[in-house]
Amino acid sequence: CNGGRTVKNILTLLISMCFCMSLTNTVEKSFLIGLFIFIIVVLSNLVGLLFKNKVNEEYRTIFTILETSVIVTIISFILYKLLPNLFLQFKYVLPLTSFSLITLEQINSKENKIVDVIKTCLLFLMILVFVGFIRELFGNNTITIMDELSNITGYRMIYKNILPFKIPYFLSPSFVYILLGLLFVLIRRFKNGSN
Repeated sequence: CNGGRTVKNILTLLISMCFCMSLTNTVEKSFLIGLFIFIIVVLSNLVGLLFKNKVNEEYRTIFTILETSVIVTIISFILYKLLPNLFLQFKYVLPLTSFSLITLEQINSKENKIVDVIKTCLLFLMILVFVGFIRELFGNNTITIMDELSNITGYRMIYKNILPFKIPYFLSPSFVYILLGLLFVLIRRFKNGSN
């Protein structure tokens, strides 16, 4: 039963990632989209916990939608002011992915423990950065640590020509799902081996 739930969790996480996978063509973008989603989902769950006893059970879903919408709007506004170029790329992905992950957490955690939410979001962030790293390294032969943020920091950090070759196919959307499939197989094997 627990194994079935784990598979369902992995599949739901994969579906949640669908919306933002096209943005994982650099390490920096992968990290930033994961970080913003992490902030939104954790804040949303914290607000949900604070008002858990004050909102009737029948209105809890409506409350979650409203408070998550407010948080997404605030984060999007900050992003628009500080990094307008990233805002244009993230504006549709932030709400879709955030609502997917919040739904995932509500389905899986009846107690709505914040520790479980943080673990899921950290896993989501790590997978995004890993996928972004592989795609950029093999597809572009670069590693971008800081480019979009250079408007704020004044620094750029892009490592070029790391490998003697590049494979542009790695940047295609279809490769993302091949990579994710392999990654989830490895995670399952590692979990089964450790039990």
